[in-house]
Amino acid sequence: DAFFFRNSSSPTQGNSADLYRGAYQIILSVNTTLEGIAAMESSGYSPLKETEKNRFRYAKGENLFIRALVYFNLVRVYGKPYYQSAASSPGVIVKTSSDIKDVPERGTVKEVYDFILRDLDAAAQLMKAPVAKTNAFAGTAAAWSLMSRAYLYMGGSAAAPDAAANQRAIDYADSVI
Repeated sequence: DAFFFRNSSSPTQGNSADLYRGAYQIILSVNTTLEGIAAMESSGYSPLKETEKNRFRYAKGENLFIRALVYFNLVRVYGKPYYQSAASSPGVIVKTSSDIKDVPERGTVKEVYDFILRDLDAAAQLMKAPVAKTNAFAGTAAAWSLMSRAYLYMGGSAAAPDAAANQRAIDYADSVI
């Protein structure tokens, strides 16, 4: 089972196994939802009114946000910090389909962060659709906040800061404010 993480010799694996397996259950659910929305999009949303189309766009954005949030937590727990050779350090499996037999190779920390940023950028744009939501739901500001946090983690160390990533962290944080 590729979605089972072993980091100790304990037969129960404790909370680590629950976190890892639960995260991929969420990712598979999100991927299933995104595939359903993609099927709807490919039909051109033909029978839907514009308000219903906007709800689907917003839902797609919410699901991309959720997937990015889960990957962000996974890569921080199971990967090295970004500033420690992100391009060669192993991260986590980046799964983009709902097929349980499709088991991609483990991506690098950099690949996972790049995927997170792409999902968040798309999510922020999709959640601009005119849909009335309460603060209990993700929105463009939530996507920008998480992008700011991701860029902050990509910002290097105190000894070797990455000015470009740190500036993007500031820019996205300012966008929220």
